[in-house]
This record gives sequence, C-alpha cells and structure tokens, in this order.
Amino acid sequence: MNNIIYISVLVLFLSLSGFSVVNMTLLRPLHAQTEKEQKPDMASGPAAVIYRKNCASCHDRGIMGAPKPGEPRLLGDIDTLVANAIKGIGNMPARGHAAFLSDDEVRSVVEYMTSPPK
Repeated sequence: MNNIIYISVLVLFLSLSGFSVVNMTLLRPLHAQTEKEQKPDMASGPAAVIYRKNCASCHDRGIMGAPKPGEPRLLGDIDTLVANAIKGIGNMPARGHAAFLSDDEVRSVVEYMTSPPK
C-alpha cells in the first residue's frame, strides 16, 4: 500500500513539474513561447537586445502604467526621458532594476523606445 502512495506522489510531482511520463521528456513550461508564437524580431541592434532582455516584460504590456514603445508620451525631451529611466519615476525603479546597465545603454534603449521599428 505504501508503494502505491509513493508512486502516486511521484507521478503527481513529475506531472506538475512538466515531466511527461508518456514521452519521458521534459516539456517546455506552459508560459514559454515557441519560435512561431514569439513576436518577429523587430530589430537586431544592441538597444533592441537590451530592451527585450530587461524592459519588454513591463513596457510591452504597459504594466503599472509603463509606456509602450512608440507611445506619444515618449516623444518628450530625450534627456528628461533618459534621466527618468536612470533615476526611476513613478512605479519604475531606477534603471528598471537593471543596475548593471551603463548610462549610455539606458540612453540607447530610451532612444529605441521613442521610435521602435515597425
């Protein structure tokens, strides 16, 4: 009887962790996107890469009021926008919690966001 309980718990644990008993392979997480589901590569410069890795999770969805790339409120003075991104403003923490980014990298991302590729 104890073996049945242990096996049931093991199967439950493996199924919840994404392990397929049928295929005996690890499945991708449910939230992961396949290559076809991902957005097409809008640009391939350093600013675009930094944006996708550090900023897109909030700014693509407008989380807590974050401006989306190309929004009219990003058409203000670029120096003010860069200063706000570096120091933080409203719900956005300084450098968006990417403290490792240099001022020049932050500027490049802000410039990218003001006129993102179509």
